[in-house]
Amino acid sequence: MEEIKDPLAKKLLKEFIKLNWKGFKLYLVGSLVEGWKTKDIDVVITGKGDNKQLFNSMEAARKLGPFDMYYTKNKLVSLKTGPFKMKFAKSYDRVHRWYPRKGEWIDGLFWQTLNFPIKHPITGEVKHADKEYTKDPLLIYDGTV
Repeated sequence: MEEIKDPLAKKLLKEFIKLNWKGFKLYLVGSLVEGWKTKDIDVVITGKGDNKQLFNSMEAARKLGPFDMYYTKNKLVSLKTGPFKMKFAKSYDRVHRWYPRKGEWIDGLFWQTLNFPIKHPITGEVKHADKEYTKDPLLIYDGTV
């Protein structure tokens, strides 16, 4: 996938949005928005809703395809702003089966702190060090039914 118009990305996003996201806003960020070749679809989730519903929707999305989702209560920050920290949650606590993430389970979600730019947890290599983020997050769902 290289852009939002990619047929596979469009198909996956259509199915993704059909899940129960009521009360949450969904933003597309990262490689797909920038038009870079990617294997996953990065989504930031904001808003207030039921944590169990959020967990279930995040797990269902993981089964749909290559979604990399982050939930945050913080104000959404554009990746083009430069270095920042963000507290965020995922529905799981592992990078790989053998590599646990650092964080803690709170109310059914696994909370961590993201330092941007993102570094590989093992090698320390900066993700997309050779690229410049130029696009703001793209709202793809506004929290209504």
